[in-house]
Amino acid sequence: MASINADLSGADLRGAMFHDADLFGANFEGANLEGADFTDATNLTCEQLMAGLNWQQARVTEGFTCDPAR
Repeated sequence: MASINADLSGADLRGAMFHDADLFGANFEGANLEGADFTDATNLTCEQLMAGLNWQQARVTEGFTCDPAR
């Protein structure tokens, strides 16, 4: 599977499906991630996820956790 390496900064991604996507290099800065599905996505980092808005309401693979205090 090829990486998307996409600039999705500022996009409205509410409910978007990234299930099984390779998210290496994807930029979610300022994007609305409410309800976005990142389950089983590869190469997703907490830094990428937390750059988006409403990232806490996105769906991620069980066990994937991000600490906003870091």
